[in-house]
Amino acid sequence: MRDQLLYFCDFEKMIQTIRSENRETAQQVSYKDEIQSILLKIKSCMGKRERLYEDFSDSLLSPEDYMSFKKRYDEENLELNKWLNHLQDLQNRLNLSLSDKNQWMVHMRMMQDATELSPELVEALIERINIYQVGKERRIEIIFKYRQDFDVLQSAYDEWKEGVGT
Repeated sequence: MRDQLLYFCDFEKMIQTIRSENRETAQQVSYKDEIQSILLKIKSCMGKRERLYEDFSDSLLSPEDYMSFKKRYDEENLELNKWLNHLQDLQNRLNLSLSDKNQWMVHMRMMQDATELSPELVEALIERINIYQVGKERRIEIIFKYRQDFDVLQSAYDEWKEGVGT
């Protein structure tokens, strides 16, 4: 728990710096760029589909060719929209992880102010505790909740530390 609290202090400093400087992480930039690229592809696909109909209306395409191309453009559009939705979901989760609403950070703030480890705090932070015995050696493994939030923050922190040069 102490290690988690140390991470929290570093992560909170990083998030405050990123916000105050209006910076984005490389992952945020990557999602934004990829989403823009997908939106351009969707626009291009829709333009092709419109021109396809015009070509069909002008009798430049047979009904069979029109249906074949239309089907291809519709499938491409569907796939692009699925990918767009997936990227937007990832972007939203990343932004949430880097916000004040990050549940790991919320609970770490509670722990920072706590004078002792309460059952409520353990319930809020720990998913489960595994106890193993291999031969005569006992091992305790603590599985924390909000692992995804923590991993996102760890990645952003590593990137931030590289950029800061420390």
